[in-house]
Amino acid sequence: MLQNQLWLFVGAKSISKQRAHSLVESDDKHSQAGLSEIETLQRPTAQAKRLEMTKPPSNFSDEINDLESIEDYYRYALTQLNDPSLCFRNGMGSAEGEVVFLLGTCLNLNPDQLSEYSSSRLVRSEREQILSAIRERRTTKKPMAYILNTTWYCGHRLYIDEGALIPRSALGTMLEDYFQSVDPHRPWSILDMGTGSGGIAVAFAQSFPAATLVASEVFPEALSVARKNVEIHGLGDRVSVIESDLFDAVPEQIFDWILCNPPYVSEDFKQVMSKEYSFEPEPALFGGESGFKLIIPLITEAPKYLAEDGKLFIEMGDITGERFRNQFPSVRGEWYCHPESGQPVILILNRDECTGFGKK
Repeated sequence: MLQNQLWLFVGAKSISKQRAHSLVESDDKHSQAGLSEIETLQRPTAQAKRLEMTKPPSNFSDEINDLESIEDYYRYALTQLNDPSLCFRNGMGSAEGEVVFLLGTCLNLNPDQLSEYSSSRLVRSEREQILSAIRERRTTKKPMAYILNTTWYCGHRLYIDEGALIPRSALGTMLEDYFQSVDPHRPWSILDMGTGSGGIAVAFAQSFPAATLVASEVFPEALSVARKNVEIHGLGDRVSVIESDLFDAVPEQIFDWILCNPPYVSEDFKQVMSKEYSFEPEPALFGGESGFKLIIPLITEAPKYLAEDGKLFIEMGDITGERFRNQFPSVRGEWYCHPESGQPVILILNRDECTGFGKK
């Protein structure tokens, strides 16, 4: 059963071998598989809440003795997490993905190995860890990534805690298509502005082994997470993690690419967001009344840090992106469309286009 479920899950995603170890990723902060930001952020419906209330609470007192194999725990976890009041959009994408992530993390097995050892019995400590995580997820709505202090981004395992946003930026998706034609061996100079967990910096450093990166972040809690991930992946010689509010403390150097996944959700979303988002740092999500709070100064200040043929990549999501295009219709540049939703979510500007924006 587990083997079939894993095969269906992998096949449905149509993912590469590299991403087979990140089955539970959500590639865009607020849009996945064609869903709008409103649909992915919104709270469960009243009907979902009623359904949740009809489910008897479980204290898992008997399960630890009754459930034995990986397959047992896969089925049980899926039953528990198939709860319509749970939201998976800021981390795992689906209940199935979260179960694979949970078992793989607790047992230190990749999806192929979970299938291979599906009939293997779990030791008591493994059972306790899995059941404890399920209990916490059900009762608190805390994202599983925070419960396990682990997440995946672009095929890379990362440490994560509530000091940083769970990485799911569409900038990582660009590595699979937009950046495929780029020379991976060129010594690119890259700035990851607002690095958060450091996931984007790690992904680009791994994809471009000759590149040097500066990963900046203003919040100390996120800086700690980013530094840990850079250390975990042994990238300290090429990735410099610094504390900076926008460009304030960025070294006076020229970058080929400036990458930024800024807080771009507008304030009017606060009242409709699922509880899962409340565990993430609010300043990393919200970009003021319009969502442009950091986007505008980022564009206007970028030219002095960009190479002559350099580019600025700013993620905005679908709704904020549409607002931006409506408010600034004369802005030149290219929009990157998310491969799953088909919506334009990342604005790409060269140095001249950034300079032109500042003069409007």
